[in-house]
Amino acid sequence: MKILITYPGLETLIQGKKIIKGVIESNKSSKLTKIELEEIVIIKFTDLNNLIKQIKIPIKESFTITCNRVGKHEFSSLDLKQALTKKLKEEGLTPNHKNPETKIHVEIINNLAIIGKNKKENKALYKVRSTQGSISRPIANALLIQSEITPKEILYDPFCKDGTLAIEAKLNGIKEVYINDKSTNLYSAKVNATIAKIALKENPKNINQIITVLPSPSKRTSENLAKRIISTIPKATKYTFLIQKPEALKEFLKGKTILKKTKVLIGDQHQFIITIK
Repeated sequence: MKILITYPGLETLIQGKKIIKGVIESNKSSKLTKIELEEIVIIKFTDLNNLIKQIKIPIKESFTITCNRVGKHEFSSLDLKQALTKKLKEEGLTPNHKNPETKIHVEIINNLAIIGKNKKENKALYKVRSTQGSISRPIANALLIQSEITPKEILYDPFCKDGTLAIEAKLNGIKEVYINDKSTNLYSAKVNATIAKIALKENPKNINQIITVLPSPSKRTSENLAKRIISTIPKATKYTFLIQKPEALKEFLKGKTILKKTKVLIGDQHQFIITIK
């Protein structure tokens, strides 16, 4: 059995048993997973000292430690890594941050610690250029899964950013994937696509599905965001968006139907994956 660490809200898109928000017990891997753990222990704790005392990791090889922390605590992720490293060194183990034989990951969610060997980390190795508002591989795959796009359909990503969504679509077998040649981040998208050894086309004549990450509203752009969405997004059979403020879609939604709406926590902000027809 594996523990899959994902974004809170995506549990319904993953096969397995939900343990807590963003944590799934499963015997299958998932493209929506940030980190996949094996040989897991789950510990309830009161403070850092109490947690460190309870941790027992049966390893004999060199190690490194990573940590994510959600909730209010009197210690930081760095404090935890340093305390656990000290304990393992006292047990005769050797830390090795460059080339460790074992990667230990600690996921802290409020008063729960999930600890295991990190067998798989879902990082985009092709992403040598990243732009503001860039998304991770799991979020890109969440959009693709919710859209239910098929390999034969034509996908268009008008707000392509650094190309992560379009590249993941191609890696998932979507044959016709297009991006917007007027995107301010076109160069970054093309560089990343080259590293991934795939070709992205520009500006399709026909479109089945539009899947994209809509711009985040700010004080300067919030009033114009709705107009920008309408002016940038052409007609398609189906649309799947990642959006921070769904109310910006009010005008766009006229005459359309929301098929599915998924609320997901990315960092400290809730965003929405919305599929429309």
